[in-house]
Amino acid sequence: MMDTLKAHDPGDGADASVETVAESTPPAPAVTADAAPPLDEQQRAHHKQMAAEESWVPDDAEWADEAVEEDGEAIFRSIYERSAVGIALVDLKGRISKSNPALANMLGYSVDELPGRAFTDLSHPEDGTLDQRYFETLKVGRDDHYTIEKRYRRKDGSVMWGQMTASLVSGEDDLPRFIIGIVEDVSERHNAEEAVRQRDLGIRDAYTQVIAAVTGGKLVLLGPDEIASELGNEVWSAGEANSAESLSAARHQLGDILAERFGDICDADALMLAAGEAMTNAFKHGGALKCLRLLEKDGSLQVEVDDGGPGIDFAKLPNATLVPGFSSTTSLGMGFTLMLAECDRMLLATSPSGTCVVLETRNHDNLGAQ
Repeated sequence: MMDTLKAHDPGDGADASVETVAESTPPAPAVTADAAPPLDEQQRAHHKQMAAEESWVPDDAEWADEAVEEDGEAIFRSIYERSAVGIALVDLKGRISKSNPALANMLGYSVDELPGRAFTDLSHPEDGTLDQRYFETLKVGRDDHYTIEKRYRRKDGSVMWGQMTASLVSGEDDLPRFIIGIVEDVSERHNAEEAVRQRDLGIRDAYTQVIAAVTGGKLVLLGPDEIASELGNEVWSAGEANSAESLSAARHQLGDILAERFGDICDADALMLAAGEAMTNAFKHGGALKCLRLLEKDGSLQVEVDDGGPGIDFAKLPNATLVPGFSSTTSLGMGFTLMLAECDRMLLATSPSGTCVVLETRNHDNLGAQ
């Protein structure tokens, strides 16, 4: 197998139909390797003579090559059977041909129970469709491998999170032969990340109610996926600002459009003062101003300011939002006091991928007339 099987070139045979490939392909072979010819007697005698000399130390690479030549099949089988990660050979119809003890143990089966099962039977119902779609593109040669993180369903019904890498193996004729799947149990890491996420959601929910009450509803905490529904129609936008010069230019552009188009129907000066503070904080604490937009919604103006920083630490959020003069490197700092004073409402969404602040002021007249 080691001599006749090779990695599949996704450029060859990519147009072959799934049915044709599957029907013309033999079942996945067992895990074996062709043994190399043994060393001849002259080579063995030479090695014995060198080994008898106390001053001789074998070269690591030379020793390894000889060991593989003599015991290649045993080494390959040892890696397969003793590996800490799960390994499965899957035929082109998606059925497990062979699996190692680690995979069986992960999923709560015996080694003999897995062969013949469809790999999708082991996937969580909500993840099986995605996995099947990747599998189809792999076996017809459009990709030569893929890696996904998904849920597996153990024999007892419990769930295991696994990171799975599937690779296509082809024969000398370049036709797909079978697929090797490597599975690592990442449940512990995933569960730890989920616990942190749930904790932060709980803290955010508690802060949302308290902060809204204390600020009279002026400060609204939202999730990154919730804030989009609160935004109006875009009037103007600026590109990313990652230097003091580009930040100053964006500030002046926003100030000009507020003064020229909306100065007589809203407190443009107050909104610009608050927006300038938000832009400075985005640059200072987030490293750059990723997005600056002016929007209209229901008779109000909104200025959206996004950064690409690490987000605001919820543990410091009450101080950052409620304590005058408070500032830290992990929050937007004392700018909250100014922004809340100058705007009718402030929307805030923060996550490890950045913070979005939306400053809103109600217009004195009908904004749509402009």
